Amino acid sequence: MNQEIGRRYGPFCKLATLEARPGKEGKAEEFLKSAQPLAMQEAGTTTWFAFRVGPATFGIFDTFANESGLQAHLNGAIAKALSSPR
Repeated sequence: MNQEIGRRYGPFCKLATLEARPGKEGKAEEFLKSAQPLAMQEAGTTTWFAFRVGPATFGIFDTFANESGLQAHLNGAIAKALSSPR
């Protein structure tokens, strides 16, 4: 990991890209906008950013205070919603 990123955000961060199904790009964008407040309610999440890379491609970059914060996030409401069939 880049040392500057590690100093700024901590050693626990995650970058993910998501591909929306055709015709579901708007729903994907709405979901990500609604997920930000949920992420910031998680005690171990220090930052959470969602962004659009292309017409149907989105990204999430988030950082955590420690490994337990990362694990809690990976098992939290946002992760469950992303992995549920639509």
